[in-house]
Amino acid sequence: MTTTITNPLPGLHTVHYEVYRQWQAVNASSLKHALRSWAHFRHELDAPPVETDALRLGRAFHMALLEPDRAASLIVCPPKFDRRTKDGKATAEAFEATLTPDHIQVDAIEREDMGRMRAQIMDNPEARLLLTNARGVNEQSVLWCDKATGIECKGRIDRLLETRSARIVIDIKTAADASPKRFAADAIKYGYDVQAAHYADAIRTLHADSKPVDFVWIVVEKAAPFAVMVYRASEPDCQPDMMTFGQSRRGKLLRELRACRENNKWPGYGEGILPLRVPAWEASKMEVGDE
Repeated sequence: MTTTITNPLPGLHTVHYEVYRQWQAVNASSLKHALRSWAHFRHELDAPPVETDALRLGRAFHMALLEPDRAASLIVCPPKFDRRTKDGKATAEAFEATLTPDHIQVDAIEREDMGRMRAQIMDNPEARLLLTNARGVNEQSVLWCDKATGIECKGRIDRLLETRSARIVIDIKTAADASPKRFAADAIKYGYDVQAAHYADAIRTLHADSKPVDFVWIVVEKAAPFAVMVYRASEPDCQPDMMTFGQSRRGKLLRELRACRENNKWPGYGEGILPLRVPAWEASKMEVGDE
């Protein structure tokens, strides 16, 4: 039997992910599908969630880093068993009987890698300071209304830190390549800029003061040597920075979403027969006069 969760009042809330997931509001993860098309956005809303290995490991690492007390009991390594034997089948069934939807299964190598990833993050002085400052709180779920469009929004903030001069939203990302060039490309591709703008808007909306909101990514690579980088979304000397770019893209997406809802139309890539152009990066490889 499925229990319907009623949205709470706007604000910051400390609730488990499964409760947050049922809130009826738009999050940054769903908006990233609209960067492809609104048909894909709508499909993702209607389709049952599918957890890939990448998502499973991402959830496990976030819990291990940000909720170590829960991780101690909820991240489990399955025992070795051979289902082809009677004893192996009994061992498997006994283990599976102990599992709940909150448990995350990892193997021994994955657990070891997560430990090394955490160690590398805590060895980075900037990341360690952001994660250990006593003024920060982890795993905050937020609900608010976007003022420009009236659309109800939600977000799951990894860590929110309040200093004397600013509020800082901290987001943990695992990546194949954490270098500036590669992560910047991934940020645009996967809508991390939209996420930064989404969360910053939440914090600004919920606080009437003029205290600035900053957004920081702590990025750790998923394979040895588990390199770590810390990036800010706002950079006044570099325009457009990720925050400015994300605010523009998020505003456009929310306006389009309002129109889609009003018209009950969820378009794909476009209509008609379109010319297929050579991508600019490929065209640039050709020299003038080549035949």
